[in-house]
Amino acid sequence: MNNAILTSTRGFMGLVLVSGMVLASWSCVVGLAQTQDLSVRCLDNLGKLGQATLLYAAANDDKLPPMVTYGLSWPQHGKEIPSKPVEWKAALTTVGGLEPEHFFCPAHDPKVHGEESWEGEKAATFGYRMIFVHGLGALTGGKQEMWEAVGADGTLSFSLAAIEHPRKVAYLEDLVFTVFTDGRPSMVTPHGRYTSRLYFDGHAAMNLRNQAYAPPPDWQTRKGR
Repeated sequence: MNNAILTSTRGFMGLVLVSGMVLASWSCVVGLAQTQDLSVRCLDNLGKLGQATLLYAAANDDKLPPMVTYGLSWPQHGKEIPSKPVEWKAALTTVGGLEPEHFFCPAHDPKVHGEESWEGEKAATFGYRMIFVHGLGALTGGKQEMWEAVGADGTLSFSLAAIEHPRKVAYLEDLVFTVFTDGRPSMVTPHGRYTSRLYFDGHAAMNLRNQAYAPPPDWQTRKGR
């Protein structure tokens, strides 16, 4: 009788252990699926922004809508250039039929990442950041520098055709946040070490955050100077 009880107890404990392992594995699977779903939705949002941007350019002499990058400042203008996220969203919504949620990364969690990026962009306002401007001279083969392309009022005045490698050059990407783990800061996007990027040909892709988002400049073949 005692042996039977002991065997039954061991069998029950084994069942509990296996059930716990199955539940833990299932939780990992569900967590991974949720993460992948957020990544897919983010890339889908950027793809919609890309198509709307191309439609806007087609209707506006190949120009981009007002810029959305935060806090640019160059001596050529003598002041900080205003960002225009509201005007940018309105311009793309008009031509692309977009919804408000399309302008934001669905993986961003204010409780985890905070309300502002490390550069001071308010996540509830900007959603994504423009990243090509600082390297514009190299990306256009030296035909146009950044202060020439961005007006003092925050408008953009360069042609999409000026970008020499539109499929390789990123236009927008996720905001970057400072997150503290055990008191130590780290720079992450809502996707951790990865970032979603929209390229000038309209496609979106997920890359490592520190991976180059443009071809390296070749200053030996600069044009138009």
